[in-house]
Amino acid sequence: MSQKKYILFNPGPVHHFFFIPITLIWNLLKNNELILILDESYKDNLLFSKIEELPGIKDIIFIQERNSIQNYTKLKKILSKILSDYNFSEIYIHNPSYVSSYALALLSKKLQPSAKRTYFQVAREVNSYPKEAEIKLNILIENFKYKFLPYFFIKNIIKFKVNFKFIIVFKFLPLLTFGDTFAPWSNPYYPKKSYIKSFIRKGFCLGNQDQTIFYDKKVIDYMHDFFYDAKFNLSKVSLESYHNEIYSYFFEDSPSIRPTISIFPTWGVFKENLDEDWLKIIQQLRKSYPNHRIQIKFHPGVQDKYIEEIFIKISKKVSDIKILSRNTPAFKMLIDSSIIIGDTTTVLWFATFYKNKKVFSLDVFNFFDGDCLKLYSDKLYYINDISKLSLINDS
Repeated sequence: MSQKKYILFNPGPVHHFFFIPITLIWNLLKNNELILILDESYKDNLLFSKIEELPGIKDIIFIQERNSIQNYTKLKKILSKILSDYNFSEIYIHNPSYVSSYALALLSKKLQPSAKRTYFQVAREVNSYPKEAEIKLNILIENFKYKFLPYFFIKNIIKFKVNFKFIIVFKFLPLLTFGDTFAPWSNPYYPKKSYIKSFIRKGFCLGNQDQTIFYDKKVIDYMHDFFYDAKFNLSKVSLESYHNEIYSYFFEDSPSIRPTISIFPTWGVFKENLDEDWLKIIQQLRKSYPNHRIQIKFHPGVQDKYIEEIFIKISKKVSDIKILSRNTPAFKMLIDSSIIIGDTTTVLWFATFYKNKKVFSLDVFNFFDGDCLKLYSDKLYYINDISKLSLINDS
């Protein structure tokens, strides 16, 4: 093992990389060398070469998130080798409620117990896990194939499936491959209750060896109530800290000075006449901001042809609208824009951390969690009635 100490960093999903993970990485690279653990999907990102070339990145190791004995065995082998080859002073893990991140926490505790582990928030955190559980359940019920069955049966079939999946993914497969069961903070498929006591019993979050950092004061109190016995801290590194440096490095330019509106729609399956609603919204924007260009990006994790078709049609009716690739970093769009609009997307939450941005959360599409950003009404405009679109104006 190398005697020099490094920092091991697991940033999580690629579509969240350019907000919290890169901000933390940028700060750490000021005085440290890092080894990154990335999902294979990073290789397909257009900016991956820039990540590789970051000064201070010692090595990049790739893993895959797949629920199979073969992949769990491979994951254990890869992580064990990293923890044997390098000596780490700190290990950053994006969320120990996922297989790869929990495996990293577990093995690092066994193989490098003196390393400090930091779990960090990677996206907007839910402000009610029980509500989030019901939202996920309702979406699965909505998409259930055999709708002729009574609702009671459908609901219980789905609850059985998500709980059975949790047992397979976090108990059975880890026991076969890691020789131990996993104890994530919650069941990510149905987070109805906290499992933090099991997590702590495994030896995590004890003393000063583990810390968990969040960017959101509003959520920390709730997290303490739900995940009682665990301690959560507010990050000392703000999202605005290095955004100009990060933008300049990755995009080799300064932020656009052209007046820009960025729109981030998520779903298109829960409301009739959605095309009419979005057309009204876009027309209101064009009326209020005639000199702004409008750019639209669909969620990288949601393949929804219906919402795509809606905006393709709108782009033919309203001038100066551009639909960007799903691979376009939301970070670049946000920094380039003075106005950011969406429904429940995490990008709206990120936008509230930057100065001189007007942020609109539209809860007019019948989403189960459509009001999730109402909590931030002091930082953004929350609109829950299509008749209130006049709030989107140039005042």
